[in-house]
Amino acid sequence: MATRTVARKILGFFVTVFIVQTGAGLAGYTPSGDFVALSAAILTTGAIVAGASPMAALGETGL
Repeated sequence: MATRTVARKILGFFVTVFIVQTGAGLAGYTPSGDFVALSAAILTTGAIVAGASPMAALGETGL
């Protein structure tokens, strides 16, 4: 169970990296990888501290 949670948080971080990088590209910025990773880490940490996981909706079926 705990391994699943850790894996989801890691996967959520990579999804957040993709979102940050895509958003920067749409805005016309070309940030280096370290700034993309830093901003994704800050966003993911904020979501985890707030009690949400970027991938939380994947575990819920709604049924």
